[in-house]
Amino acid sequence: MAGCIMTETEQNESDSGYFKIRPPSRLIRTIGSELIKDSQAAIIELVKNAYDADASRCEVELSVYSSAEKDGLLKISVHDNGHGMDRDTVIGKWLVPATSSKLVQRVSPGGRQMQGSKGIGRYAASLLGADLLMQTTTSQGEQTRPPSKPHLKQRHFPTESVSDGNA
Repeated sequence: MAGCIMTETEQNESDSGYFKIRPPSRLIRTIGSELIKDSQAAIIELVKNAYDADASRCEVELSVYSSAEKDGLLKISVHDNGHGMDRDTVIGKWLVPATSSKLVQRVSPGGRQMQGSKGIGRYAASLLGADLLMQTTTSQGEQTRPPSKPHLKQRHFPTESVSDGNA
């Protein structure tokens, strides 16, 4: 391709005749803002995730930060006692937009009709604020949470970057 710089992956795709779609990372914000119209709807999506995880309890807590760094900012916490996700599920499904898992699995392990189908709970979280702390524990006690810095910063999804297409 004259006048075009290609990565090794793009060159291999070009040579094979097949190309991968690599959507920009800003797709998360775009989908979130298009599918979820306000913060109330975003919170409902997170509660639906708890239902789909067979939770018998889901608590939504609203509080105001009083630390100097975040003074006056609203903190929204959603806690439930659902079955949780293991590390592979978090990495392979929760962090990957539009997987087919909820289309294929329409009934939860506990027998509930799944409420979520588009995987938009993670988009709901992006609409509610700039920082996200996601922790999950499976019924076997396996915990998945970010290691040292416990927040996924929404700004870590630059508006112009492109995913590597491996998902």
